[in-house]
Amino acid sequence: DGVGLVCLGNGFVDEAHNLITPLSWKDETHFGGPTLLSSSTAVDDSVVSMASYAHALLHRKEGFSRGEFGMIGYQNANFWARATHSRGDQCCSVPYKDIRENVLRISQQYGTTGKVQDWCQDHIIDEGGIDDEYWEMRALHQLCAAVSSNDGDDKLKEFAEKAAEVELRVLMKCCF
Repeated sequence: DGVGLVCLGNGFVDEAHNLITPLSWKDETHFGGPTLLSSSTAVDDSVVSMASYAHALLHRKEGFSRGEFGMIGYQNANFWARATHSRGDQCCSVPYKDIRENVLRISQQYGTTGKVQDWCQDHIIDEGGIDDEYWEMRALHQLCAAVSSNDGDDKLKEFAEKAAEVELRVLMKCCF
């Protein structure tokens, strides 16, 4: 997972995809090669959860481009977000609390009111309630899609970019 995240962080999306797919997809692919999730290999569910999360991030980077199965990047990112959670209790290896804390921390750079704070209130604080480990990556997918599809608020767009970057950094720190 870690090498795939390094590739992704440096703009090598295809290379990241090739590395991450065998850890998150049950079938052989022409780009990732044989799966590591066959019945003859034992891959820890926590590894699969992290790989699925990384898979979601790389498809988010595709944005509105069409990719596998005719899906646009944001749609495919949502598929992989659901796959991350499908591992049940094992997805606790994903550092949701650290991601949440770091995204909220960077939101403070944008003052106490405005669209950034409204987004954080709606999609992190209100949705998560008292659960300080709550993080829903699909909300960030939606924000990234919204800010990239129009000439809206520059601060909100900058925040979305920084939030996506800090999310990747937290995951990399977890892997190394």
